[in-house]
Amino acid sequence: MKMIRIFLPGILFYCSLIQCFASQPLSAEQAGYAGIGTTIKTPFSAFQNPALTAFTKNPVIGMGAENRFLIPELQSFLFQGTLALSSTAAIGAFGTRTGTKNAFENSLGIVYGQKLSDKFYCGIEIFHHVFKVNAGEYPPTGTWSSAIGVYTKPLPFLEIGACLWNPTNFRQELKQHPFHSPTLTIGSAWKISSGLILRTELEEKAKGSVSVISGFEYKPNDALSIRTGYRTNPGLPAFGFGLNINKMKIDVACMTHLTLGLYPSISISREL
Repeated sequence: MKMIRIFLPGILFYCSLIQCFASQPLSAEQAGYAGIGTTIKTPFSAFQNPALTAFTKNPVIGMGAENRFLIPELQSFLFQGTLALSSTAAIGAFGTRTGTKNAFENSLGIVYGQKLSDKFYCGIEIFHHVFKVNAGEYPPTGTWSSAIGVYTKPLPFLEIGACLWNPTNFRQELKQHPFHSPTLTIGSAWKISSGLILRTELEEKAKGSVSVISGFEYKPNDALSIRTGYRTNPGLPAFGFGLNINKMKIDVACMTHLTLGLYPSISISREL
């Protein structure tokens, strides 16, 4: 009981940080823009916009890691594998793990994307979360969540994406610290030139918490991408780059918080 009293306040503090800085882990490409994802076609679509899964042509697997502010309790690992069912549909499986052996959150789910026309895509995902504190008085608890997403390209130089992340909270004794609140993200991508793209996104969480995110991507050639971005509420500047080597893609990024410090991440994927 004494150990629980000692460690529980710290666990609640880290859990609160997870909620404040997005409980869903980010792919490194997404982190390079400070969290933009509704218009980025990557193997990690389940962490950004499930509609983008429909762009899968060949089987692809990917994994990544992030460490929020270099705090062990906020270290996350993620994976996704996606398979095209036809020329217009794809399905995938994904999972995450955040935390340490003392307190951790695991997620596992499936994602499906469908091309409805040349300019419109939609997708859905369902996933299950389990949160566990290694203390006798707190048994593992969990809940189901989901997300729906859409993507369209109305003009040759403009892409628009939106995703609604579900909306259920953990049913547990710690219910005053919800982990997964409803979140709506709406984003756009403007192709300024052949090698330069401007991306913007609005993210609204429960209770009117709104973040504005904007970023640029510069591609001097097909093998290299350079990204930068900035996120408000909280203020998080970001920088990252990506390498395309044959059928392998490597992305590295880092966001920075003025008080909490660095937020590095890396993602690796391969087309099979």
